[in-house]
Amino acid sequence: MANNVHFNSIRIRGYRGRNFDLVMNPHGTHSVFVLDGNTGKTTTIELLRWCFKFKETEAAGKFRHMWNNPAHILDHDIVGLQECSIVIEFSDSEHIYSFTRVTSGEAITITDETGQMIEDKISSIKDTLELDRGADAKHGDQAHVFLNNKFRFDQCADYFCFDGEKAKEVIIQASNRKNLTFIQDMINQRSTHPKLNKYLKSLERLQQAVYDKAKSKVTDQGKSRKINELSLLIQNRDDALNKNRELDFDYKKFDNIIIEFETERDEIRKNLLEVATSNQKKRDNFQEGYDQNKKTIDERRKELFKQSLNWVSHIDLDYINTLKYYVRESGKLPDPYYEELIESCLTSNSCKICGRELDEKSIKWIKKLEKLTAKHEVQDFLLRPLHIDSVHINPSQIREEIDQKSENIEKLLQARDSLVMSDLEKKLREQESKMDYRIKQNEGKLAGIEKDIERNKNDIENYEKEIGILENQIEQIDEYRSIIDSLKKTKEIIENTQNILKETTTKIISDVLSESVSSILGPDFSAQFSKDKGLLLGEKGRYSPEGGGMSGRLILSYTFAETMTLIDPIIIDTPSGNVGTHREALAKHLAANHRQVICLCLPTELENFSPFLSDNIINVKNNVEG
Repeated sequence: MANNVHFNSIRIRGYRGRNFDLVMNPHGTHSVFVLDGNTGKTTTIELLRWCFKFKETEAAGKFRHMWNNPAHILDHDIVGLQECSIVIEFSDSEHIYSFTRVTSGEAITITDETGQMIEDKISSIKDTLELDRGADAKHGDQAHVFLNNKFRFDQCADYFCFDGEKAKEVIIQASNRKNLTFIQDMINQRSTHPKLNKYLKSLERLQQAVYDKAKSKVTDQGKSRKINELSLLIQNRDDALNKNRELDFDYKKFDNIIIEFETERDEIRKNLLEVATSNQKKRDNFQEGYDQNKKTIDERRKELFKQSLNWVSHIDLDYINTLKYYVRESGKLPDPYYEELIESCLTSNSCKICGRELDEKSIKWIKKLEKLTAKHEVQDFLLRPLHIDSVHINPSQIREEIDQKSENIEKLLQARDSLVMSDLEKKLREQESKMDYRIKQNEGKLAGIEKDIERNKNDIENYEKEIGILENQIEQIDEYRSIIDSLKKTKEIIENTQNILKETTTKIISDVLSESVSSILGPDFSAQFSKDKGLLLGEKGRYSPEGGGMSGRLILSYTFAETMTLIDPIIIDTPSGNVGTHREALAKHLAANHRQVICLCLPTELENFSPFLSDNIINVKNNVEG
């Protein structure tokens, strides 16, 4: 059952340069606010999420805006220190609540490899929750604890404060089967019963009390020390389990961010292809011509080298063979087998044939003869008649072709390099580079979280083993064994009950989704959600992640947001901008299913939509002067 809350007003001063008040229509009526583009619609939604999801001590660095996470929240047009505030007033059947968050700090501009970016240097964040105009007040984290114990804002802030980007995220998740766990985990969080969680924590405290009682009875210091070790191990294990739950959530969050960035990068690349200029096409043609000419030159050079012997084909072969014979016979080149004889003569300074001693003149003559000694390969060449292939080439012609191709290459390179990218193409390529950088950045974070999760799982396994060993070693635990076993069984029952509740909730959500989609799109349409297939839109009984077109899938995401909401109202940014012929049906559905609908609309969205929600359309202007 949803908490029935009525929002009375939202007052924004300074956040991202926004200064305006949204004062809602009275109880029992809906409100439609008209704001121009870039005047604060998305900022309002994101501020509400930020305030409701994160307590004071965890809020710094957690503000998100559109695709940026984290994003700057201060006014970057103000130099020096500044203070921003948001005041959210709402009421239920018991009290009037006024939540205020004041942020102090300085907007700074930094420059890195991706260009100039705006960041916040937050000095303080202060939260206050007043009840009944100051009758009671909660400060700091206590304000967040009180609100979420009573309303569970933190578990549904993404959905009762809804916008086109969140709708897009739902569609992305629903269309990607490998990330179905993200939506399933959100549903599990939605269906977690607060009282059962409270019982689990009470059982954990009771189990610790049992161990403390056992320790108080121990007189032996060794056993007492073991019980202390046991208590510490149990605490460490529980901390590790909680840490893993947080890490799992962080992993899914960063995985989701990567998917969003990849989706945006794919869109950028698609636009790059669509806006490919004639210059780009010419560059591609020039490059292709360059590659082809370069290939031709390489082939011709290889041909010259391979057929180099054929260049001498104009010389008389008989003459060459006669010349070879003359060198062989008349040149009297010593054969290789004279090498040893010559070496022996030089070594001993005496002729090995006649035995006389060699004088200086004879030694010089023998050394000269040594240089003339021909190897076997030379002898074979001189003996073998010269043969030239019958294929003849014209080296001059090939050379002219190579020169011509080289001139072409120079011209092509000059023409290619003289072209410049269009401004739009430059911008898209810069955006693509930024997306690549952000993806790699978040992939690095994801890898770090994976390592932490694996390390934590190993720690939990080790803690469990050590706990079992110590429990068996401590005799004094025996008398409390039945109590401890009962506690563990009770915890198992509660956990099983929670799992059953999650399954039931998933079924209910699927049914409600189907009814809502049918009421808006017509009886031919339905919807379903399952752990195996995810969030699907059906037409005439056929379900598909791509079914229904953009309009149908947007409506599916809105109805999914409704089922995820633990409170009423629903606050929507640009609810009908991309919805086609079903605007009227969507407006009537929202009006009929919520006590309060708050719409932040563009002027172009009003037709066939706003009259079915409210007769009092409120125009809002951002006061730039503050």
